[in-house]
Amino acid sequence: MSDPLWALSPAERRLLRPVTHGHGLEGREPMLATLTHERFSDERWLYERKLDGERCVAVREGGRVDLFSRNGLSAASAYPELIDALTERATVDWVLDGEVVAFEHGRTSFARL
Repeated sequence: MSDPLWALSPAERRLLRPVTHGHGLEGREPMLATLTHERFSDERWLYERKLDGERCVAVREGGRVDLFSRNGLSAASAYPELIDALTERATVDWVLDGEVVAFEHGRTSFARL
């Protein structure tokens, strides 16, 4: 597996801290779109395309995977197949911030969720 932090300088890597273990989001709020008049671009950043879905944060700690909405509410019962898939493939603890989507005719469809 390649290093997801490859673009960080040694000085930037020294600023990283491990996540604190706990229950729920606890300081792991999802990245949300923010209205601004300034544009930002940096070749070291990865950007995701805006998809029509539900923003969630998945947290794996000690073999257990939890899924939270952008408001910190549990979303595990809404997407049990996602919890199962993430639990099967996980071998280390992690936090994943992304969009849960469903496709219809090759396009994301909020109605299909």
